[in-house]
Amino acid sequence: HRVIGLNISSFNLQGTITPQLGNLSSLQTLDLSHNKLSGNIPSSIFNMHTLKLLDFSDNQLFGSLSSFIFNMSSMTTIDLSINRLSGELPANICKYHLYLKELFLDKNMFHGRIPSTLSKCKQLEELNLGFNNLSGAILKEIGNLTKLKEIISTITNSTFVNIADNYLTSSTPELSFLSSLTNCKKLKVLIVTGNPLDGILPKSIGNFSLSLETILMANCSISGNIPQVVGNLSNLLVLELGGNNLTGPIPVTFSQLQTLQAFGLTRNKLAGPITDELCHLARLHSLVLQGNKFSGSIPSCLGNLTSVRVLYLGLNIFTSVLSSTIWNLKDILFIDVSSNFLDGPLSLDIGNLKVVIGLDFSRNNLSSDIPITIGGLKNLQQMLLEYNRLEGSIPESFEGEIPRGGPFANLTAKSFMGNELLCGLPDLQVSPCKPNKPNTHKKSRKMLLLVIVLPLSTALIVVVTLTLKWKLIKCWKSRTGPSNDVFHQQYERALKSFEDECEVRKRIRHRNLLLSGEDQLSKQTQTLATIGYMAPEYGTKGRVSTRGDVCSFGIMLMEIVWGIYFDKASHDEQISGIRIP
Repeated sequence: HRVIGLNISSFNLQGTITPQLGNLSSLQTLDLSHNKLSGNIPSSIFNMHTLKLLDFSDNQLFGSLSSFIFNMSSMTTIDLSINRLSGELPANICKYHLYLKELFLDKNMFHGRIPSTLSKCKQLEELNLGFNNLSGAILKEIGNLTKLKEIISTITNSTFVNIADNYLTSSTPELSFLSSLTNCKKLKVLIVTGNPLDGILPKSIGNFSLSLETILMANCSISGNIPQVVGNLSNLLVLELGGNNLTGPIPVTFSQLQTLQAFGLTRNKLAGPITDELCHLARLHSLVLQGNKFSGSIPSCLGNLTSVRVLYLGLNIFTSVLSSTIWNLKDILFIDVSSNFLDGPLSLDIGNLKVVIGLDFSRNNLSSDIPITIGGLKNLQQMLLEYNRLEGSIPESFEGEIPRGGPFANLTAKSFMGNELLCGLPDLQVSPCKPNKPNTHKKSRKMLLLVIVLPLSTALIVVVTLTLKWKLIKCWKSRTGPSNDVFHQQYERALKSFEDECEVRKRIRHRNLLLSGEDQLSKQTQTLATIGYMAPEYGTKGRVSTRGDVCSFGIMLMEIVWGIYFDKASHDEQISGIRIP
């Protein structure tokens, strides 16, 4: 037998990778990921000509990457991410890899240029070179990798290109590599964040495949206007262009991005008013526009975007009063409109924001009293109101224990003045918190149950059981006398009492009433309990009935509930005894 797969990931292994692994010449899968292995990758690994998957990710491997690893033509997946590998990427990176589909070299210390041979990996489905020290121009030929696609958990056929956080640039001011990527018709995720591209967004960006869902191009020194054609990317979910030098207004065509959920333009030089077109983005969860030069009033229609959870509009030039519709965002978590020129009062409707965590209205011209309804915001963790013209005190409706960690660790007693329902440490000058006391009412109820109710119930059950046993025994003994009489119930009054019925039937054998024919015997055997002594009414058509006599029912009940059994007489049809297991 030959070993074709070896998976010892997440075993907390330490030390170096043994060269003896190279002796497993038939190995197809080698996974040593998520350990603490260090040292160089043994050269013997590169002799495994049948190897298809090599995963050494999330270790502490160091040294340069041997060019021999890319001579293994059978390889489909190479994952060396999250290590300390350094040096330049081998020039033969895709020269012989006819079947390579996944290449993960991210989060290492590689430097230098991306080899031009990378474009020869025609079957490449996922490329991740992010978080290295790579430099130089991004290859236009990267657009030749038309099959770039990634399988992430349950999401299939999704494309992925990540070259984030390097020192990559563009060979042309129009970021021509973006134009080349329009050939990737399956592209879904494009991440180039953190590279000094120093160019402008080309109009060809509107030619990206409609499958594109994510564009992350933050902190890339991109300048110029945002092209109107971005509105053509109708399936876009995330657009992040923050930390650039973009100018001009937000294109009105953005209203066509009906699936957009996260929109980030923070720290640019965008200007002009925010038009109502943004209010058409009904699925928007996060709108981050802080740190620009937007002016005018905040559109009241933003209050109609009930799906918004994060609204950051701070560090702009917004004027006028806050629209009352903002308080309609009942599910919002964070609002930041700080460092603007907003005036007027804070509405009492701020109390509608029941789940809000953070509010920042600082550095505006807000006036009037602080709304008392703020006291009802039980989830509020941070509220900034400084540098306004607000009056009055913070509502005295906060209660409970003051946390000791996080942002509360540096607060003084002054921060909690006037909140008499707060409790905590003495140095905060609040009342000490009372220890949690058990519910005495519930405790007394439990004691009543244990001391009085349960003993009385037990005694009652014992008395009833003994009484019922005595009466049943009396009833059975009365039937042992010889008799062939038949009691005609239709001529006597109906007897309901257990004792009366037994008295009437003293001289009537139980079997005389029970087994009058073979048919009745076959029917009764379909019913549980004491088959030999059960009245036919209990077995009619195989169904349990309440039409039987009280005595028979009592016997059946004794057997089922209390486990009391009555033995059948062997010859003289008399009761031989009572067996109580």
